[in-house]
Amino acid sequence: MTAGATRSVDRRHGSWAQWTNEWTKWGGGMESVNVHEAKTQFSKLMERAHAGEEIIVAKAGEPYARLVPLEKTKRRPPGGVTIIEDSGVFEPLPEDELLLWEGEGG
Repeated sequence: MTAGATRSVDRRHGSWAQWTNEWTKWGGGMESVNVHEAKTQFSKLMERAHAGEEIIVAKAGEPYARLVPLEKTKRRPPGGVTIIEDSGVFEPLPEDELLLWEGEGG
């Protein structure tokens, strides 16, 4: 956190200070950055989040958003789809059914 951001948070005795104190009590201790710093350091913050850190972005001294790592997705093993070639799906429709689809039968 930058020195300016620390001072602005320390001056506040409202909900932001209470929230960060509570978060630290139960083991959080994540860093918070202001919107300007988040915009100028976004690539670095993304790398840190990708490495497992959670970062709070504050707007006007209040928590506004959280930058967190995505959960790893499991890749589906190949070959999970069975194609039935003899299903008749690609055969032409019988004449009476074709007429029904065209609105001429009934």
